[in-house]
Amino acid sequence: MNNCFRYFLISLMGLTMTPFLALAEDIDLFASGLTAGSASSSLPNVIFVLDNTSNWSRQSQKWPEGAQQGQSEVAAIKNTLAALPPDVDLNVGLFEYTTLGTANQDGGYVRFDLQPYKATQGAFNATLDEIYEGINDPAEKRNSNSSLSNLVADVYHYLAGEAQIFNGAGTPSALADADGYAMPWGRFASPLNSESLCAETYIIFIGNPDSSGPETDTTSNSSVLAGLYAEFNMNPPAALAGASSGGLSMPQYQTVSVSSGSSNQVDLGLSAQCYLEPSICSSAIVANPLETAEVEGACVDAAAGCFCSTSNKTADRRKEDCPGNGNSQQYQYRVFQSVGAGGVDGHAATGAEIDGVAYNFDDWTKFLKEFGVPVAVVDDDGSTEIYRSQVTTYTVDVYNAKPNALHSSLLDSAAEQGGGSTTELIKFNLPSSVFFSSLEKITPTKPRHINPAINLNVIDQPFISAKIKANDVAAIIASR
Repeated sequence: MNNCFRYFLISLMGLTMTPFLALAEDIDLFASGLTAGSASSSLPNVIFVLDNTSNWSRQSQKWPEGAQQGQSEVAAIKNTLAALPPDVDLNVGLFEYTTLGTANQDGGYVRFDLQPYKATQGAFNATLDEIYEGINDPAEKRNSNSSLSNLVADVYHYLAGEAQIFNGAGTPSALADADGYAMPWGRFASPLNSESLCAETYIIFIGNPDSSGPETDTTSNSSVLAGLYAEFNMNPPAALAGASSGGLSMPQYQTVSVSSGSSNQVDLGLSAQCYLEPSICSSAIVANPLETAEVEGACVDAAAGCFCSTSNKTADRRKEDCPGNGNSQQYQYRVFQSVGAGGVDGHAATGAEIDGVAYNFDDWTKFLKEFGVPVAVVDDDGSTEIYRSQVTTYTVDVYNAKPNALHSSLLDSAAEQGGGSTTELIKFNLPSSVFFSSLEKITPTKPRHINPAINLNVIDQPFISAKIKANDVAAIIASR
């Protein structure tokens, strides 16, 4: 039996691998023992997925030293890779949202096709520099309300060599890498092949929070993912977007800030429902199953201290999706929870969980981890077999002044579903003089919450990447 296949079986069935894991414990991704100049098929694959929505240049984040948030992100990638030891290499790629087309065509495109870093360092850096210099160019960013799940779905399609989710609509042809396509811009060309099945493949998703939280996903996205499970005669393990409940559980986050009075308040985001006035909103949100997961989870009863903002600022109420006009106009109001003067100032997980049914991002990373992507392999007898290559996802939650609790919940869940179960969450606050200056390990599977002065770091190998025949996957998953 192939070693990759054997290790995958062992890890999925929960058998002991202590001797091996002990050896791998202190090995990070970029120090995998692979030397510069090795065949690209033997190198680990790292795809940086950039959330290039307009959120990466939000002025309200108050990013220091005159830089935009997105500029700091690409600088982090560039500086981190430049610090690789001379004898260590890896395959790198860049993937982003499409930026043209309609507002609803929020799929992804290949900005830099996966290939050895050391051999293409100049071209890779030139791409990063192009993004840095054009951070506010309309061709470089798309509207803020875009689906994270459509983006990661197209990462799957890229690795599998399948059609883009919107058949290439919206792809900026002047920026896309034609080498990542079998048919520009509608079908991707997979960078994986039979020789690379034993190489680890990682997604490092770099996300920028929207003030209103992540965009809820469509039933169309749910249908695409459900279709992949159906190929194994299985249903998704949790309800997907479009259902009323039963999604993957996400860790609840809260952002606590000191008010102008003496009490702290948690910003729960905008209400899901529309209300005629704040007082009606404040009453109706209590124990309301039709509200957002954030509001429903926090406002369980009248004693929870939830209330709707009375501010007329556009950031605190929105009417675009609400009925009425003039004096009868209804609004979605920003909801707060008063936690008293003893609350903790900051942004962190509460220890509670919320239903993430409205979002498929973590469902996609779970599928990528457990089922992988298909890779066609020609056997010795000339027949073609479809194998599966696992993909591990890490997330990086970037913010300074304006984190978003639901965004952090989703990125946290996507990381855990996409690679492991580590519970520690690390937030950095290093001096800006050492901004992105060193390589450190990211705690496995958890999002790196980034304040202005941090680096983008190396990650540990959580498990051995593997290949497995497609018709064996469902049986192995069911045996866990």
